[in-house]
Amino acid sequence: MFMSKVAQIGLICLALPGCLDNGIQLEERPSAHPLTLTITHRANPTPRVNARVVIEWQLNDPSATLDVYYDFDAKDVDGVRISVDLDGSLDATDWIIPAELSGRSVYLYGIARHNNQSVVAYSTSPVAIEALHLDASVTVTPSAETILRPGWVDFTWQVIDPNQIATLLIFVDDNQFGFDGTPLSALIEPTYQIDNSATGSVRWNDPPVGRYFYYTLFNNGRDPPVATYSTDPITVVSPTTRSNVVSSNGAFSLGYSEFWSNLVIASIDQSELRLWSHGGGDLWAYYSIDSVGLLDNNYETVFASKADGSVVVAYQNTVDQALGRHGLKIASASKTYQDWTSEVIDDQGDSGYDPSIAIDSIGRPTVVYADLDEQTLYYAWKNGNRWVNDLVAEFSGWGEGTSLAFTELGEPTIAYSAGAPESKLFYASRDSHGSWTIEGLDATHVAVGVQHVVDTSGHPWICWHDYQLGELRVAHHDGVGWDYQMVDLGQGCSIKVDSSGFPWISYLDPSENQLKIARFDGRQWHIAIGTALGSVGSTSLAMPSDPALPPSITVFDSASFSLRLTSWELATAPDFPSQQ
Repeated sequence: MFMSKVAQIGLICLALPGCLDNGIQLEERPSAHPLTLTITHRANPTPRVNARVVIEWQLNDPSATLDVYYDFDAKDVDGVRISVDLDGSLDATDWIIPAELSGRSVYLYGIARHNNQSVVAYSTSPVAIEALHLDASVTVTPSAETILRPGWVDFTWQVIDPNQIATLLIFVDDNQFGFDGTPLSALIEPTYQIDNSATGSVRWNDPPVGRYFYYTLFNNGRDPPVATYSTDPITVVSPTTRSNVVSSNGAFSLGYSEFWSNLVIASIDQSELRLWSHGGGDLWAYYSIDSVGLLDNNYETVFASKADGSVVVAYQNTVDQALGRHGLKIASASKTYQDWTSEVIDDQGDSGYDPSIAIDSIGRPTVVYADLDEQTLYYAWKNGNRWVNDLVAEFSGWGEGTSLAFTELGEPTIAYSAGAPESKLFYASRDSHGSWTIEGLDATHVAVGVQHVVDTSGHPWICWHDYQLGELRVAHHDGVGWDYQMVDLGQGCSIKVDSSGFPWISYLDPSENQLKIARFDGRQWHIAIGTALGSVGSTSLAMPSDPALPPSITVFDSASFSLRLTSWELATAPDFPSQQ
């Protein structure tokens, strides 16, 4: 077949893209497969600032490159680029949502390119980004309960701010309304500066006596400011002596009736057991309970109040004066403190020493006590109409002090002192099968005047007096092991926990004949000095469940044979200048 040279060159050039024929470029043939692109997205959980969105695509040419953008509408191709030159052979990439898109809806689109071809594809649905408003919280340590002067309060904050430009102000107010308090920065030295950190803390040292609420004001200049009052107040207390209230031979126990919201003292005066009810100020009324006979030693009587307002008192009585035998009885009355009834718990041997009483989880009074004739420790509770006396431990030589408390599971625990020639500290706990486990604690120190309590975490706190060193000591189990501390010089301790779970201890400093109270704030003990006494004896501490009410202490003044009531009263809050 005949073909000209020009025709032959044309065929060759058709096979070579961009070939020139006499200075004329031949057009490139269109691709048989034009670029196609689809864009989708998925996010889990709901899209929000700093969350991850997976951008997925389908591209028919793996050699193409892809740029991805977000746009506030699905038109005009004028968005903000997210990723550049993605490999078309892949099928997904991650995108972290920036803070400036909080509360916005955006469409995603991609532009794919290969050679001289390009294609644009929008996602069919937008990414609806959850609005992130300013959020903030403040906590105080110790928690918003009673704080003993001298002391401190730590304010710790946490801020969630999409723009990271929030400012924080903390105010102190004597009420819970109006937002007209005083900036905390005006009350502390040196003045604190809060930056844009997400968390921080500042300390208010030695706050004045009073009852305060605090509120916080957060503002990031974009979202509505957040201003919130604390739910609970901060209560700062200082000791004031109330009065000499009742005469006593030294056997007494102070309690608090939650039903009547008043203080109650069970006390033995001469040979009569009485219940004293506080009517406010120096007004006290007493109710005769029982004649206990002549006791040759002043062992404690113990009081407990039940939820329905009724009361029970466990006390030692004389069984046989000639033989020197003693027993243990319990008396109960209704919420009116009238019509007392008494029952014998133990009248065998020489028992009823150092009784301690507690109400169990089903409302029954239970008592622990020592029998010096048998050298045994008993735990007693009432089963129907009969008292059950459960043997806890045997000992050789009695110390001084037993203390009964229940765990969060309703099992009894007992701290006590026993041993010869030196009294040591022991801790007894009963399991759900009724078996007792005995632990010897702090073997290097002697122990008398033992008292203990279980905190809100279910862990025991024990206080006692080491009479050889004159120390007030504390043992605490943190769930892992026992820790021992020397709090101060002191004796005659009584221990309770407040609603925050922190222990308070009332005690007497014999070197100064001074009443003291100590409170642990989670880090250290704070000690305040109360009234001076003619001669020291022992103390009993009452802690109302309402954090707005102060702790109270009765103390036996052995010089005057009287009980003094000391209350860590609330003073009027300082008149801070109002400042918005």
